[in-house]
Amino acid sequence: MRQLAVPRSPQGSRTQPALVALVLSVLAGAVWQNFGQDILFVPSRLLSIVLSVSVPISFLLMGRKQGGASKLIRRGATLLSIAALPMLIANGMYLLSFKTADGAAGDIGGILIMLLGWAALVGTSIALAASSSSAQTRQAAR
Repeated sequence: MRQLAVPRSPQGSRTQPALVALVLSVLAGAVWQNFGQDILFVPSRLLSIVLSVSVPISFLLMGRKQGGASKLIRRGATLLSIAALPMLIANGMYLLSFKTADGAAGDIGGILIMLLGWAALVGTSIALAASSSSAQTRQAAR
């Protein structure tokens, strides 16, 4: 069977690293929220840590693969790394201090730190996607 080739827009390829970072950010928060079951407490925190760390790394690798401006890619990866810190702190706090869903049931500080980190990751990813898109539009206008 013959496959049809789908044309790629240059704008889509420029925003792809930021969109991958956005998806990974959302997944990191969604996985983190699975704290109701004791059996999934530690695996969900570990997966959230892996996803949080993979956000800036994936942005950096995909940005270089797409041939983006190295200065902008480094700045974006740096911003995403800073944005991931609160999630890493919250996950570490939950894994090292509370260790179980029952132990974390009364916590209010860790969830606020996690929500701050999640909002920072998602917001930074959206801002990077928007800036990539507007830079591509300005470049096409020239």
